Amino acid sequence: MVEVCFFGRLADIAGKHQHVEITSDIQTLEDLLQLLGAQNQVLKEAFDQPGNFLAIDDVMASKNDKIINARMISIGAPVSGG
Repeated sequence: MVEVCFFGRLADIAGKHQHVEITSDIQTLEDLLQLLGAQNQVLKEAFDQPGNFLAIDDVMASKNDKIINARMISIGAPVSGG
């Protein structure tokens, strides 16, 4: 099981975090995003927006990175400020 933490607008949609059971068919961040998006259409649409960040165990990552043995996945939407 992996903890998925959401930030920015994604946290508003999905809550701050979820625990997700990682099965053998979920090997990459892209696989995880597809799983989560299939469960929540609004979240899927937010994932499709440019600029989201991904991290595996506090290390920036890309959608193709493997999540085997990950303890925490962070997914965040871009934020603005001044």
